[in-house]
Amino acid sequence: MDLISSLNSGFAAAANGTAEIYIRGSSTRATIYPDFEASSSNSSGADITLDAYGSALVYVNQLVDVVVKDADGNTVRSYGDGYSAPNIE
Repeated sequence: MDLISSLNSGFAAAANGTAEIYIRGSSTRATIYPDFEASSSNSSGADITLDAYGSALVYVNQLVDVVVKDADGNTVRSYGDGYSAPNIE
């Protein structure tokens, strides 16, 4: 599992906004996990709600594209993150 650390740190401009997480290079939503142990997963494709600091705790197990939006739906930042286990084994 890989913590999306920049999203965990937060984006002040995205306070109370959302984040969209896609499989790298596609328009398909990635499976996300709430903890390192992957005790559950979410592949619903729903946007992730950010807190007042513009942050959220999200883990992935693949390469992803992250789109961070402010409370009005405007894109604040877009970047690639994560890793795929076969890449490090």
